Amino acid sequence: TLINRTAAQKLAAQQGVPVESLIGKIIITEPEYVDQNGRAGIPFTVAGIFEDINVFSLHQKVEPYFITVSDSLRMDGRSIVQYDPATTAKTLASIRRLYAGLNEQSPLEIDFLTQKITNLYAQDRQTASLLVGFNLIAILLAAIGIVGITIFLTIARTKEIGIRRVLGASSLSIIGSATKEYTYLVGIALLISWPIAVYAIDKWLNSFAYRIDIQQVAFIFIGLLAFGLTALIVAVIAYRAALANPVKSLRSE
Repeated sequence: TLINRTAAQKLAAQQGVPVESLIGKIIITEPEYVDQNGRAGIPFTVAGIFEDINVFSLHQKVEPYFITVSDSLRMDGRSIVQYDPATTAKTLASIRRLYAGLNEQSPLEIDFLTQKITNLYAQDRQTASLLVGFNLIAILLAAIGIVGITIFLTIARTKEIGIRRVLGASSLSIIGSATKEYTYLVGIALLISWPIAVYAIDKWLNSFAYRIDIQQVAFIFIGLLAFGLTALIVAVIAYRAALANPVKSLRSE
């Protein structure tokens, strides 16, 4: 029987011996079980120790487990087949033909390892897809909101822009002034949203037994993208307002 590193460390700690000294020893499992001869537990000999392998989702820690190598091919009715993906159809046909020759009453069940792994993270993929969709909608609504409020405030400040033009202000200075105001607002919004986003992402990552650290570079990139998008929208609208004839905006004064 082969045991994984976690099981070896647990058994070694219980017995107070080095991990490597377990090889060759007889270990008793399931002590509550009693056979016909009155012997408790199921004994097995530790033939080797292998490193931990994630056989379940990364949401779960690696548990102690062991693998028993049996001479019987029909130990529990399950077999693992390694095959070339290019010959999938041919391999499946061969398996079904061999199983049909066994005259088994139970139907043949075939599972693919790739599908098993995919199913482990189906909910995470669904959550990621929903988040991407909601984020795209949020970005679109934010862009529309910036355009709307910029146009509204630019119209409200038409006379101010006209006076500044008459007094010699350049189009670039007018655009810079308008852009600076909105970037301040974006900066405040980011300062409020960043801690909330970090908390939510960290809480989600904590659901994994093995997780990565949050990369601050991603938040910096998102912040620069938000600043850039806002500056572009405001600059385009302010540029059009700055090029307008100041005489028209000051005609009523």
